[in-house]
Amino acid sequence: MKDEIEQKQETVALHRPGSSLLQRQRDWYRHTENSKIPYRTLVEDFGPDGASVTRSSDVNYAGATFDAYGQLNGGIVVVTRFAGSRRTSTINIENR
Repeated sequence: MKDEIEQKQETVALHRPGSSLLQRQRDWYRHTENSKIPYRTLVEDFGPDGASVTRSSDVNYAGATFDAYGQLNGGIVVVTRFAGSRRTSTINIENR
């Protein structure tokens, strides 16, 4: 069976008292026969208005390999962080 990226994403949202959005995490997965393997994660922190993104982290697992149980066993994970729309850092995490 060929790996396929799930079209649907999973979203987790945290709200402040009064229900304005504090943080949202969206995860995309690649499915194999036996496991759900991460493909990308985007975490966004929101300002006091609950609408403007103040910081975000984009984690890209596309260059990583995983075992049959969904555990990382090689490759590179790239984490890019932003403050507003300005990139503040990019980190390449290599697992051999």
